[in-house]
Order: sequence, then C-alpha cells, then structure tokens
Amino acid sequence: MSFLEGAYPQELSHADLKNKINSAIHETGQANLKIQAVQKYKQSIGIVVESSETRDSLLQSASSWGPKAFQSFASVAPPRERHQILVHDVPVELTMDEVQTGLAEDNSTLTITEKPRWLLKDLSSKRRSSVLVSVRDAHTAKAAATRGLALNGLFLRVSKFIPAAKPVQCYKCQSY
Repeated sequence: MSFLEGAYPQELSHADLKNKINSAIHETGQANLKIQAVQKYKQSIGIVVESSETRDSLLQSASSWGPKAFQSFASVAPPRERHQILVHDVPVELTMDEVQTGLAEDNSTLTITEKPRWLLKDLSSKRRSSVLVSVRDAHTAKAAATRGLALNGLFLRVSKFIPAAKPVQCYKCQSY
C-alpha cells in the first residue's frame, strides 16, 4: 500500500475517493493505470494497486495526478513498514478512542500511527483482552515491549505482534 499524503474530504466514501483518484489519473493520460481500493487514515489515504509496476508508475507521476485529485495534495509515499505491538490485559469496557488517548497521554514516547483494535472480535465473555497497536518505528515497539505501557493507572504487559502467516517453525529444533 502506498500513501497519498495531505488533507482530503473526510465526507467522501471509500468508493468516491477511489473514483476521484482514478479520474485524476485518467485526466493525466494514464488510462491504463488505476487504483483498486483506498484506506482512510487521519492525514493520508492508503492506496491499493494491482501490481508493483502500477505502484511505481503512480509514484513517478504523482506530481501530475495528485493535485488534480485533491487541492491540498502534498505527496505520494511508498509503503510504510508497520511496527505493531500487542498490549495485553486491557479492560474491555474501554472504547478504542479511550485506549488510544490513554496510551498517548500516559506514555510520552509512544506515537500511535493507526487506530488501535481489539485482537479478538468477541469480547462478550471477557473482562480484559489484548489490543493491537501500530507505532511509529521499530525502536518504539522494542522499547514498549521491554518496559511495558501505562493506561489509566494500569501497568500493562506488551509484546511484539507477529502475524500468524509469517512465522515458520523449524521441524528440526521447533524454533520459530
């Protein structure tokens, strides 16, 4: 995913944003290029394309189609590396906004880059659960995992998030 930096009309739906960007790309004479989907973030839009060749072409021509899509266009950046941590034992009665605000206020070195989310969808039978949090860089993730984090007076254990699809277990030593 590449990122379109700059303000965009928040009231537009994902489909409208996608169509607006594709129209801007088409206006610049690049009818063969198009985006498949968008993801809204606070100050940028994630752009999903079919191939790395399409992504590279769009990155190279961004200065021509970007301003046509949005007046406040700043830049298109290549995909960002995600640094995710799991914050364990978070009380489930908190909303994600309360979790995000509480973590930011209680941990001055923590910069959260995306809205946190519960690791599990069904929390009905739980009092506490884990929250997936994206942070600014690998150093911040490692520091949080080493020290833990505070949230509303609670000290919470933190671990680095390892997506289920990535780890491969060694058949010989059983290590990951």
